[in-house]
Amino acid sequence: MHDRRILVITGAGVSAESGIPTFRGKDGYWRNRDPAKLATPEAFARDPKLVWEWYRERWCKFTEIFLQRAARGAISQMKIGVVHLNHPAVAQLSKARD
Repeated sequence: MHDRRILVITGAGVSAESGIPTFRGKDGYWRNRDPAKLATPEAFARDPKLVWEWYRERWCKFTEIFLQRAARGAISQMKIGVVHLNHPAVAQLSKARD
């Protein structure tokens, strides 16, 4: 194999360093609200507004910070593939090319 593409695998450390809250960290998403009570079909049936707000809050925070950070911008500019173990949307948002 002589493939010239590069794959970068990242995790929560890159997110935390960039200001994106992790799930289990000091101010993580799971510290503020219990995912066992929100990330279920039953929670959505019981209170869809709360569940949507929880996901929206996470998504807005993530995209706001993500789009500002140099580490992810550099990965995007190098046009390399990205697999982020912390959030599946990172590869899409980084505009990485395969």
